[in-house]
Amino acid sequence: MTKTRAKTIYTQGKVQLTTNYDMFEMMDSFQRAIKTPQVNNLVRSMRTENLLPFNPIIVFPNPKKKGKFLILDGQHRCEAAKALGLPIHYIVNTRIKTMKEAMNSILLLNNNSKPFSAAQTLQTRLDGGDKILKEMDFILKDCGLTEIPFALGVALLYQMQTGGSLNRALTAGNLRVKNEESVRELAKILETINFDRKYRQPFVMFIVRIMKNGGDKKEVKKLLRQVRNIDWVPQRNELAYRHMFETETGTFI
Repeated sequence: MTKTRAKTIYTQGKVQLTTNYDMFEMMDSFQRAIKTPQVNNLVRSMRTENLLPFNPIIVFPNPKKKGKFLILDGQHRCEAAKALGLPIHYIVNTRIKTMKEAMNSILLLNNNSKPFSAAQTLQTRLDGGDKILKEMDFILKDCGLTEIPFALGVALLYQMQTGGSLNRALTAGNLRVKNEESVRELAKILETINFDRKYRQPFVMFIVRIMKNGGDKKEVKKLLRQVRNIDWVPQRNELAYRHMFETETGTFI
C-alpha cells in the first residue's frame, strides 16, 4: 500500500478531545501487546511536552457496544495520557464498520510504520476470520501441533518448508492447504518426542528436510522409521539433529 493511503486513514475526520477514558477499548487479538517501557517513555516525554494534540489516536465505533470505541492506532499514547490524566485527542474513522475492516486497517497502518512480522500478520488475519487460516488452525490443533509457532504450521501446510513469503501468498490470495498428509505424518512423529518448544522447532525443520529431500516415497518412509527408533535428546539446532541421526543410524542425508 502507498503512504498516501495510510495518510488518508490518519487524517480522516475531526480531532476530538475527552477525559472519559472508559470510551476506549483495546483490540487485544489484533494489536501488538502493550509494552510498559514504551508507555513509560511516552509518559516521561509528555511531562516535558505534550504532543498528543498533533498526533491523535485513531478509533472506530465498537459495532457491539454503543458509545464505545476500539483503538486502531495509538494504544500506547492512550495509556500514557491516562497515566498523566491528560485529555485524549482522537479521530473517529467512520468508514470502518466491521472487525474485518478494522483488521485490514491495522495491517495497513503497521506495515507503513513498523511492519508486522509474518507471525503477527497471520495471527491478525486468523483473529479476523480468514477462512483458509481457520482451516489450517483446525488441522494443526487436530494434529496436536500446538507446540510449534502458528506461522511455522501454516508454512508447512502451504509449502512444506520453513522459509518463503507467506505474506505474499496472503496478499495474492494464494494461500491453500497443500500438505495436510505430510503435516499429519510429522505430528505422529512429534507425539513420541518430549521436547519443549525451543527444541521442537529445529527438530521440525530437520524432519521437513528428510521429507523434502529424502528421495522417493519408499526412501522417505525408511528414513522416518529410523527417526522413530532413535532415543532423541534435545539439540540446539537442525544441524545437530542431523548429526545425531547420522551417528545413530549410519545413514547420511
